Amino acid sequence: MKKGIYLWDRQRNKWLIIIFVLLIILALTSVKEEEEKKQQVSQPQQKKKDIDIIKEIDKRIAEYQLHIKKYYPTDEMYEQLNIDITHLVAGVVVYKDFKNDEQKIIYLKSKELLPKALILRRLFFAKLLEKKYLKEGYDVEIIVEGKNKDILKFKYVLMSRPLIHKITNETGFLETAKNLEFKKVVFTDGFNYSWTYNL
Repeated sequence: MKKGIYLWDRQRNKWLIIIFVLLIILALTSVKEEEEKKQQVSQPQQKKKDIDIIKEIDKRIAEYQLHIKKYYPTDEMYEQLNIDITHLVAGVVVYKDFKNDEQKIIYLKSKELLPKALILRRLFFAKLLEKKYLKEGYDVEIIVEGKNKDILKFKYVLMSRPLIHKITNETGFLETAKNLEFKKVVFTDGFNYSWTYNL
């Protein structure tokens, strides 16, 4: 009997030692992770150079142009595009009087990409609006036309004067379209009637 108790105590001690070692390893790991987090917080993030931001925007615009041909854009893509436009405007304004080759590249690339980004933003706006109406159960087709994609065509088979009045006077739609640099908005039923608003 004493031998059985002794063996049980030895096995129990082994398990206690194993558990104790595992707890120490776990504690050391969490301390190490905390130290790494503190180092990351204490080290400031390196600010991206303007030229790198412009290169990222260039790549993103190319991706978005391919995406819009097949799919609806996401709200996140639209928000990112607005941020990119802000960077491009800053690139044109800040580096207009460039002083070195890098600033010249930033200025010229920003100037090149800005019209593409603005056109893309108008396309995104139209497609997101169309998606919103489809989700609400309205078979609306929203088309962007013109060389600079600055004509917004709103096609809905049940288009009527009361509906246009509601859209134009109660939603701020025309003001938003104007802010996005649309020149004209056309409402049509696709058959006999159309109403045009010059912005």
